[in-house]
Amino acid sequence: MNNLDIFLEKYHQNILNSINAKITEENITQKKLATLSKISQPTLSKLLSGKSNFTLDQLARISYALQIDIAEITSFKSMKNEFVDNITPSRFVPENDSLVRDITRPAFKGYTNNTYYIYFYPTISTETNLIQGELTLRASDDNHCKVDLKIYTGKIDVSGQKITKNYTGDMIISVSFSSCYCSLINSEIGELCFLSFHHMFLFSQEIICRVGGVLTTSSGSNRRPTMHRMVISKYPFDISKEGDDLHFLKGQLKLNSSRIIISKEKFDKLLDNSDIKSNEELVGFFKKFEERVTPPKEYYEIDEAQLLGLDTPVMTKIMGISLLREASVTKKYNKISTKTDEFLFTYLNNRSN
Repeated sequence: MNNLDIFLEKYHQNILNSINAKITEENITQKKLATLSKISQPTLSKLLSGKSNFTLDQLARISYALQIDIAEITSFKSMKNEFVDNITPSRFVPENDSLVRDITRPAFKGYTNNTYYIYFYPTISTETNLIQGELTLRASDDNHCKVDLKIYTGKIDVSGQKITKNYTGDMIISVSFSSCYCSLINSEIGELCFLSFHHMFLFSQEIICRVGGVLTTSSGSNRRPTMHRMVISKYPFDISKEGDDLHFLKGQLKLNSSRIIISKEKFDKLLDNSDIKSNEELVGFFKKFEERVTPPKEYYEIDEAQLLGLDTPVMTKIMGISLLREASVTKKYNKISTKTDEFLFTYLNNRSN
């Protein structure tokens, strides 16, 4: 049974439940309904018992007899979860040797039926606290991997409950590209987002952690395409206070590369930090680092807004900024390397010990 068949079966059942609930509410007998709708009683009996599916003509007659809008019993509204759950963003992706959707295949061993803690930077520049939530990978009725993403907004409703943003979708594994792809949708606010992270065959083990890449839309009034990292972990981090967990996450979630560029001012301030000074191992680490550091280079920090404000033709400004960007040390792309995942795993493994 495919996704559409499952959805239609649930949809027919939903219509039947709605009609029977209305009949009970109005206290109408089956005989009276047959008379009002001009549907024979034997036919009506089969329909109300679920042995036959309703035609549009029969639904119209029953709605007229019950004096209700036909949309009350045929709307998708009350089936929003089932609809989204079964009609998924990647439903047209084929199953083959390279692309895996069936969770009974070895590629999915250790991934499904697990809930993970997630952490990422907010997409509003004025906010500094990390965002957290939960990512659940579960089996669907048709043996596909469903994904539920719950993001805690940090706000509380009038009843004292945490306000969340909820997304649902599915996960596909590309064996040839060693990647997991999650397509997620929040139909209530009209947003889609996409998550990708490294795949490896686990067999009898469970996935402990990953750093993923996210393509989404920024929060706030200026909605723009945004890319950021996300830490996915089987174990929670304590981000409620300044400490190792928070510092570690903030470092891993930046768009890092193997080359760390830091201003001398910030570097000196870091070395003068009381937490570092009180940690002998870190003091030793930075001393060894200073012995091996390459000779310092001079860099310019340029605010593009100031360049745009110059009294020069617009095309001249565009070309000038383009040349500066081309010559800058900014990377052409940002890769989540093997070392990044290894850092996360090593930190969690040593912290738990």
